[in-house]
Amino acid sequence: MLLTQELAWAGWLSCKTRPLPGATGEKLGIDPSLAGDLDALLQDAVRTRQTESVGALVVRRGKVFYRGVAGSARVDTVWDLASVSKVVTATAVMQLLERRTKGLTLETSVSRHLRWTDVPDKRAITVEQLLLHTSGLHSVVWRGAETDGRDVILGRIQRSRLRAAPGARFRYSDIGYILLGELVGKVSGAGLDGQLRRRLFQPLGMCDTGYNPARQRRGRLVSHWPEGGKEGQVYDPLAARLGGVAGHAGLYSTLDDLARLGQALLNGGALEGHRVLSRASVEQMTRGHRLPASRSRRGLGWQLNLRQVGSTRQLSRRAFGHGGYTGSNLWIDPQHELVLVLLTNRTRLTPLPSPLPLRARFHGLVLGAIERETRRPVHTGLDRLVRTRFRALAGRKVGLITNRTAVDRRGRWIVDLLARAPRVRLKVLFVPEHGLAAKVDRHVRDSALRRGGRQLPVYSLFGNRRRPTPATLKGVDTLVFDVAAVGARYYTYLATMGWAMEEAARRRIRFVVLDRPNPIGGSVQGPLATDRTPTSTNYHPLPVRYGMTVGELARMYNRERRIGVRLKVLRLSGWRRTSLFPELGVPWVNPSPNIRSWRQALLYSGVGLLEGTNLAVGRGTDAPFMVVGAPWIDGPALAREVNATRLKGVRAVSASFTPRSSRYRGEPCRGVRLLLTDPRALDAPALGVALALALHKRHPDRWETKRLGRLVRHPPTVQAILAGRQLKEVLPLWRRGIARFQRTRRRYLLY
Repeated sequence: MLLTQELAWAGWLSCKTRPLPGATGEKLGIDPSLAGDLDALLQDAVRTRQTESVGALVVRRGKVFYRGVAGSARVDTVWDLASVSKVVTATAVMQLLERRTKGLTLETSVSRHLRWTDVPDKRAITVEQLLLHTSGLHSVVWRGAETDGRDVILGRIQRSRLRAAPGARFRYSDIGYILLGELVGKVSGAGLDGQLRRRLFQPLGMCDTGYNPARQRRGRLVSHWPEGGKEGQVYDPLAARLGGVAGHAGLYSTLDDLARLGQALLNGGALEGHRVLSRASVEQMTRGHRLPASRSRRGLGWQLNLRQVGSTRQLSRRAFGHGGYTGSNLWIDPQHELVLVLLTNRTRLTPLPSPLPLRARFHGLVLGAIERETRRPVHTGLDRLVRTRFRALAGRKVGLITNRTAVDRRGRWIVDLLARAPRVRLKVLFVPEHGLAAKVDRHVRDSALRRGGRQLPVYSLFGNRRRPTPATLKGVDTLVFDVAAVGARYYTYLATMGWAMEEAARRRIRFVVLDRPNPIGGSVQGPLATDRTPTSTNYHPLPVRYGMTVGELARMYNRERRIGVRLKVLRLSGWRRTSLFPELGVPWVNPSPNIRSWRQALLYSGVGLLEGTNLAVGRGTDAPFMVVGAPWIDGPALAREVNATRLKGVRAVSASFTPRSSRYRGEPCRGVRLLLTDPRALDAPALGVALALALHKRHPDRWETKRLGRLVRHPPTVQAILAGRQLKEVLPLWRRGIARFQRTRRRYLLY
């Protein structure tokens, strides 16, 4: 006779979930603008019918950075978790294994406790094989009529034939986790739901998690049924026929409850003084267990990210997580100290959308916006100068070209360091565009600064004066340049350096560059400028992304432009050309008022190409160069056109914004927000051209292109845009120029 566990239903916990504490992006090492990106991502997911409703939560270092919803969801909405239930079941199994309850081990045959599985082909199936999906069981059995109950379903499992011998191969199996749920209930004596409630949900304060949602919570449910109704009935057909309580599916929960579970596992099995698993058990669950007949590995209940492919590839190799059919996702990344929760009800839409693109964009946005721990931190030229006790400037009378971006690893400003440096006479300061604080968005005036008991004159190099004059250089024998650039050709700091080098050469003044990393990496992208006439936004013909440091550029300028200055570059250490800013371990200081993060710097190298036209590019908003719009733009249509190009690393979503300053000040603008889903993969200048082509196609009479060439500086590209060519036809126009530049560049690279 078939033996079944009794439902030990005693309702949900009566407490109220206490959310994890929150913190700002600055405190958590997260670009604050990520919150706006995530809001836009969720709204776009609903607008483009990737799901009807969605919720997301981001925890870093134990603190909530982001909690957001779209569609009909609320932050306390209760969701059907589908197969995310499996990792909860696996946790309950590990608790029993840890205590060796009734002698249970990974090697225990399940038939020892579930006598109804003591049949010839299933007798040898072990707990470990069920956890790893290597039991040989089918994925599912026939669900039958809705009136088929628990005994009927378990009977079908008992009679089902194995697809392979136990332990012979991997096959994802709901049936296997149904057996694990039965095992937990039988061994614990409390039923699966009772064991979870007592040993997991209550200790962790997961007050909104359980099976068969209690009546008082049904008003917070989001429906997963396309036709509506069926409040509180689990969407999974096998779980429904098992009475709503099953090891493979059936759990309901909220964003905050799943965050608490994820954080407990990230903490090694404990949260707020309550331990639910030992560290050893968590490690055993989440390390890679080799799968038979495969090079792949899997955790005990958890999917791992060892191959780093697909929708989780941007997470670290230590990440583990699980998804569910309804669109539920919980991923934990110990290396980056992240818990990522994404919940949807995609099942209400026809045709059924895949959950993977949204998950990939969610993960990509978060991973691209966080600071990362680095084992090989970069040391700048200023760090080297400090470490050598200012030897390179000993006995020198120094004129310093700088702004607030020039800080060492400890955040100390170069002006303060040189003012106190032994045997260095700091005579005068020169400042580029945006002023000494890098906060002024207009021409900069001369001023003065008191340091070291002396009044230092501060001369502007962006206004009526663009280069040092004999009067401003009086008494100076060494010019030092330490300013952080952003990696785009048309950033005026590059011209400031070039003109200062020319003046230093004329007066036989030594020129020292304290090198800094290129914050957007060493990629070379975009059209090579054809105009050789120096301007503040085009001092020397470069591609839009030139992939060099300012020290390397100085070497190129000196020789290619025959400047002939006595040049010394204090080199970086630890920098790789493949590195992006979060990997450097270098403090970020805004280089200008409208570039407030390295992600904005990266987008600037594409969106900035359009600044000569009648567009708002985010100046005067909280997202400079992350939004593009105008009062006359059709945002959804523009987003569709840009996304149709299938550019890697970015997604355009419809957006509205009102600039507080700059173009269209105070006017509501419609357009797109640009979401950096994979910064390393992005060709930013190609994105700029994709936007231009879409604008020309959709709004040829409203988009003013007379000054488009001012920053593009490549007539064939401008002509192709105005001719309405496709992006795939424009990009080849850059290849010869890039190849020529690459050959020249090699002579000046230092790293």
